[in-house]
Amino acid sequence: MAPAGRLTGPGGTTPGPGARRRAPLRVRLILAGWLLLVLAEIVGIALVSRGIGGWPTFLLLVLAAAVGFYLVSRSGARAWRALRTDVREGVVPGRSVGDPVLVLLGGLLLAFPGFLSDFLGLLLVLPFTRPLARSWFRSVVGRRMPPGVVPGQPPPGPVPRRDDDIIEGEVLDEQPPPEESR
Repeated sequence: MAPAGRLTGPGGTTPGPGARRRAPLRVRLILAGWLLLVLAEIVGIALVSRGIGGWPTFLLLVLAAAVGFYLVSRSGARAWRALRTDVREGVVPGRSVGDPVLVLLGGLLLAFPGFLSDFLGLLLVLPFTRPLARSWFRSVVGRRMPPGVVPGQPPPGPVPRRDDDIIEGEVLDEQPPPEESR
């Protein structure tokens, strides 16, 4: 049996000093997807550059990034204000937060260099394509919400308190404060 605090390999053996732990499957899939996206963006930029030329391609990428940064700065602040308002009023964030978040995500995709991400960003930003993105966003968020919670409405029933949130005690003042001389 291995000493306490040491990792053991298959069969209870202790891995050697050069052994490395593998990343979880989810992390490896995200990394693989990110690399595929970058590769697709490079291929897309090369194809567009071959079709319209290098400088026009460069200018399109810079223009898309500028629009993306503008949208991120504008809708990020709006999403934060809407979220704070909903939380202050005790309402589960709904459409008031959803649309600015979609525009924020679209702006981030526009700021990322490449035409595939620009296309996806435009789908999130344009008013006539946003309803499709909104329904997708609702389904993703809805799957992660507790049962009975409806976005845009107050949560049902009182918010449960945990006993470990309350710490009982008393304040002791060992020395009285010095009196001020007038």
